[in-house]
Amino acid sequence: MEANEIIANACANRAFIYQYLWRVFSDVPDETLIETTLRTAREQFELFFGADSPEMKEFTALCVELHTALALDANASSLANEYTRLLIGPGKLPASPWESVYACGEELVFQQSTLDVRAAYHAAGFTAAGYPHVPDDHIATELAFMAALCSEAETRASSGDMPGAKVALGRQAMFLAEHLGCWVGEFAQRLTSHLPKSASSFYVHAANLAAAVCKADATAAAELLEACPK
Repeated sequence: MEANEIIANACANRAFIYQYLWRVFSDVPDETLIETTLRTAREQFELFFGADSPEMKEFTALCVELHTALALDANASSLANEYTRLLIGPGKLPASPWESVYACGEELVFQQSTLDVRAAYHAAGFTAAGYPHVPDDHIATELAFMAALCSEAETRASSGDMPGAKVALGRQAMFLAEHLGCWVGEFAQRLTSHLPKSASSFYVHAANLAAAVCKADATAAAELLEACPK
């Protein structure tokens, strides 16, 4: 297999992973997310992490929580309530889903880090949902940006445009190093530590998965960059 095919295939897998995580954190669960979780996502996560990796335990636990919710209601509406409770409010959230809170150390949004994230989006031709009225550094939006960059790298590598693929991969590596990878781990830790006793742990496992993906992908992006023809 040629280098461009290897890179394209890896980026297709990575795009699926980030797109899936974006969907988990962008809105309440729907039929499509439920079906994707139970039918196709495992194969993609196993391809990314390895079938016997410790990280797959988080995905398995997430599926268990989903099955539990489905046993109560065919639409898993209890998870919709948890999404609102944990990621929207009202009331104090157990873990803020905005980067600026972790970057500045206070419960503040639309800070300098938000503008830095917006600049990274602009440089890549990406427009965040809700721009300019919603903070650009929500975890779902940052995951969507990574998915878009992975898809771009896949498309360019598939067409033989390796310089273009290398640019997209470089943006991925930089965004993980300067933004998403810097705070998603703390987000997961806070959500785990402050999860209400009555809450499902579905979103805790999703957050732990996101943190594990970003950690592993920092290495993967660097390796793919190195694999690009000089």
